[in-house]
Parts: sequence; structure tokens; C-alpha cells
Amino acid sequence: EAPGMVLFRPYLYVPSTGIDHISAPELLNIYPNPASERIWFELPSGSEGKDMPVNVYDTSGRQLYNGVLRTNSLDVSEYPSGLYYIRVLIQGDAHYSKVLINR
Repeated sequence: EAPGMVLFRPYLYVPSTGIDHISAPELLNIYPNPASERIWFELPSGSEGKDMPVNVYDTSGRQLYNGVLRTNSLDVSEYPSGLYYIRVLIQGDAHYSKVLINR
């Protein structure tokens, strides 16, 4: 190999875990984004009217809210401006989204 040359060698990738597919977490649609007073959730069909655990985290990972979502909206008027992460458990599946609160 001469200086400045790159040698590429083919390789064979063989998964060692036996996992064929890793699914990404389901995304949750939240509007408006950015929000100021209240955020609304676009919920999957069949989940309306059911209690769903919801968590709100700030960018440092600190949990700011841990409660139950009984409607498709959540009051965010007490949070200062910034980026927040939302997690809602819907029918046993975790759904995630980010929301920007802008005052």
C-alpha cells in the first residue's frame, strides 16, 4: 500500500443476535407545534375515550409530568419556552413526539 491510497476489502455481514428486524418507536402527532397553551394529540383510531398514560420530559430527561390523558389534549401553559419530549402509552404501545413551547 502506497501512502495516500485506500484499500477496500469486501466483508460479509452476518447478524449475530438472531433479530431480523428492529422496529422504531411509533411516532405521535401533536399539534400545534410550536404550542403555547395547549397541545392536541392525533390519536390512532380505537383509542378515543380510553385513559392513556402520558409523560412530559425536558431536554435534560427530567420528567415534568406523569399522568393520564383522558382527552386528546394537554395543558402546557405552565411550562417555560423550550423543547419537550412527549410519551403516550396507547394500547400497550409507546408513542413519542417532540413539541416546542414558544411564548
